[in-house]
Amino acid sequence: MRSALLVGLEICPTRRFTNEIETGQLERVLQVYEPASFPIKAVYPNQRLVPPRVRAVVDHLLVEFRTDQRLAL
Repeated sequence: MRSALLVGLEICPTRRFTNEIETGQLERVLQVYEPASFPIKAVYPNQRLVPPRVRAVVDHLLVEFRTDQRLAL
C-alpha cells in the first residue's frame, strides 16, 4: 500500500503515514471525509502475570492504532 501511495496510484483512509505527510512525500486529500476516531480498549483478566501472547496483541494494538502519543496502558 505504501509503495502505491508514494507513486500516486491510490489514496487511503488511514493515519499510518504521518511521517510521509510531514516530509511532503504524501499529501492529504479529501480531509472532509476523514474517518472519525474511536476508542479501542483491550480487556483481559486482572492477573499479575499476563500471558506473553496477550501482551503481544496489546503491544501490537498500541503500535497500530495509537493516534495520541499520550495514551498508555
